[in-house]
Amino acid sequence: MHLALQALRKYSQNDDSSTSLLLLLATTNADKPPSPASYDHRLAMMCLLAEEIQNIYTSTPSSPSTSAVTPQIDIGITPHPRFIDKSSDLSSHPFFPSEITRQIWILGYDTLIRLLNPKYYPPTHTLSALHHTLLSSTNRLLVFTRPGTDLGTPQSQHEYTDSLDPSIANKVDMVVPDDVEEVNGVSSTNVRNGVKNGTQEWKRGVCSGVAEWIEKEGLYV
Repeated sequence: MHLALQALRKYSQNDDSSTSLLLLLATTNADKPPSPASYDHRLAMMCLLAEEIQNIYTSTPSSPSTSAVTPQIDIGITPHPRFIDKSSDLSSHPFFPSEITRQIWILGYDTLIRLLNPKYYPPTHTLSALHHTLLSSTNRLLVFTRPGTDLGTPQSQHEYTDSLDPSIANKVDMVVPDDVEEVNGVSSTNVRNGVKNGTQEWKRGVCSGVAEWIEKEGLYV
C-alpha cells in the first residue's frame, strides 16, 4: 500500500484524473508456489486494499492548499507470470491502448533482479523482449529499494541500477520508500507465517481492512 501511494503521488498531478492504478493478480508465478488463499479471497483482499489506497490518497493531499482527485484503481487477473507478457496483454487491451497509455510498473529491487535474469527468456535467453514490451515507448519501471534485506544497502542497489545498460537504466526510476520503517521486512510470506504462528506482528504488513478479512475468514492458519 505504501509503495502504491508513493507511486501515485510521484506520477500524478492533483488535477489529473487520467492516472490510474492497476492491481494485477497473476494466477501463476515464475518461481514461487501458489498462495494458500483461494482466488476469491485474494480478489476480495485486493478490493479492500484498493479502497484503503483511495481513502488515504484523497485524505492526505501532497499540498495543504490542494485536494487530491480520487484515483481510479482497476483490478485485473492474468495467467502470465512474466512481466513482458503482462505488458504485452495490457498494450492490446481496449482499456489501456498502447497509443495513449504509459505503463509504469512498480517493482521492488528483488523483483528487478529477477526481471533482468536472462534465464526467464528462452530460447534466446536475452533481454531483447523487454524493449518491445515492458520498456517500449514511454513505459518505465519504478523500483523501490529493499531495506533490511540481504540484497545490500540502498546505495549498492542504486549502484547496480546505474551500472545497467543505458537502454534499461534510463527507463528505471530508483527510489527509497518514503516510509522505510513501515515497509522494512514486509512480505507476504512473513504475513502468512505470522498468522500461522499466532503473532500480531503480521498486521503491520497489510492494511487494516485486509487484516480484518484474514482474521474473519480464518486464512493462513
